[in-house]
Amino acid sequence: MHSRTIQLIKRPFLMATIAGVYRIEYRKIVHNGKQPINAQAEYNNYVVSPDNGPDWQLRLQLNLLYPKK
Repeated sequence: MHSRTIQLIKRPFLMATIAGVYRIEYRKIVHNGKQPINAQAEYNNYVVSPDNGPDWQLRLQLNLLYPKK
């Protein structure tokens, strides 16, 4: 199943795909002391899915960033 993403609004990102998936994304760089962290959250709502498939998905991700000095 191929899907193309259409960006509707920014911050947080709300995207609708042709394959029937609605996606809300939020990304932000935060600092824990001097350590920068890339924080991401994503919610997917599957409008069309198989009978035993998921209706929604939540993804949380943290990346530690090590910038060059």
